[in-house]
Amino acid sequence: MVISVNVVGKLIGRKWHRVEKSIREGSWLKQSNLSIVEVIKFTYWWCQGLQQCQIKQQLGLRSHMAVDWDMFCGERETWRRNLEAGEKLLKLTSRR
Repeated sequence: MVISVNVVGKLIGRKWHRVEKSIREGSWLKQSNLSIVEVIKFTYWWCQGLQQCQIKQQLGLRSHMAVDWDMFCGERETWRRNLEAGEKLLKLTSRR
């Protein structure tokens, strides 16, 4: 499944061209070996609390890929929690 964003109206020389640009370009998805659908499924099931082995089985992933994605999601969750904690701390200190 290919997901792309159509960009219409790029001028090349004297001619206007329709250009298709991948949604992966310029994001962390560019390096991913999973399809967009697999990324969404993995992320959804991970957020729902499914075990890594269950997600691996559902998507037919190799063990190392499931471990990598599990760690990636965990790192993002830790980053999000730290960001929220920092924002709360800023609000508390700015009230003084």
